[in-house]
Amino acid sequence: MRNLVPQLLILTSILFTTFPQEPGAADPEPEAVVELWFERMNALDGTAQASEALAALYHGDAQHITGPESHQRGTVTFAGRDKILLMAEQWSARYSDPRFRIDVVTAREQSEALYHRAEGPWGGAAVAVTYHAAFTRREDGKRFLVPGAAFFQLHDGGIRRVRFYAADGEMAPVEPMTR
Repeated sequence: MRNLVPQLLILTSILFTTFPQEPGAADPEPEAVVELWFERMNALDGTAQASEALAALYHGDAQHITGPESHQRGTVTFAGRDKILLMAEQWSARYSDPRFRIDVVTAREQSEALYHRAEGPWGGAAVAVTYHAAFTRREDGKRFLVPGAAFFQLHDGGIRRVRFYAADGEMAPVEPMTR
């Protein structure tokens, strides 16, 4: 029974923080949804619960668009929550220890994460952020850092479309720390 408690807590967390919300419910701030996406991406650990928690942020007919893998051309579109769930599962199968973070800028001795926000013609917010992602490739244990930008389209408290750009040409191996 003790082993079920952590799983039940995770499931309860997923159920009560799933987006989009019921019509008429107060929508979370768009920046909060974006932050939650980064938190849930960082929580991907190969479990179905973690992948489902990330996919729960998307509308059922949402699109998640990325650049191609080395064997592909053009963009890759994951359309619908089932394909987005598959994307999260495939990512977790290839990589571990994700650390996606929204970039922080500093000026006049003040630092802040920047969220570029506008209202879109679909009746919701658009939020753009620059980010850095670190992750470990499972096949060889090598860790990488890559900069990127993400453009979220939100509606009714959930993600309707997101486009991720990663600057693969700027991907760098992370040097292990030595003492």
